[in-house]
Amino acid sequence: MTAEPDGNPFDGGVTWDRRGEHWVGVFHPGYLSLFREHIATLRGIIRRRLDQHAAGEPEREPDPRVAAILRLRGGDGLSELEILFPVVNRLAEVEAEVPGSGGVVELRGWEDRYRWGSAALDVCIAITEWVQRWTCGEEVDGVRCPDPAALVLWSRQCEWLNEHIVVPLRPPVAPPQPPDPPTP
Repeated sequence: MTAEPDGNPFDGGVTWDRRGEHWVGVFHPGYLSLFREHIATLRGIIRRRLDQHAAGEPEREPDPRVAAILRLRGGDGLSELEILFPVVNRLAEVEAEVPGSGGVVELRGWEDRYRWGSAALDVCIAITEWVQRWTCGEEVDGVRCPDPAALVLWSRQCEWLNEHIVVPLRPPVAPPQPPDPPTP
């Protein structure tokens, strides 16, 4: 990856071409492989938590990155398993769809956009939690933040995921409609 004029290596890197419901994303190949790596890592973290449940011995507190996803997705009173199974399945689907080489992704309809955007959002949530923990001097996966530059790099990756995948793929919000005039 090369740095852009402001020094942020995560500026740009994705162009979305829309043809109705069919979208094509042209990624810098390094960015697409980085996205795949983030997806696989988060999926592995969630799988560990699900394996703990399967063994009947979940730790009291989930990994902070998993806890952050549970907080975001748990507003409907769903159980931890009801939240994590769809998340881990969606991550697995997106990981399988990321091409092994090149940088072109075809999203065929709103279901694909939802899956990719949701997976990227879950990664953003996890990275944000990671950065916040490191900022507070805590360890993540037994590791302290190596240096301030690492915080900046992780933050910029999260910003890039949000700006170039999450936001473009979210459903459009319909503008508010004026109320119907009263009938005489």
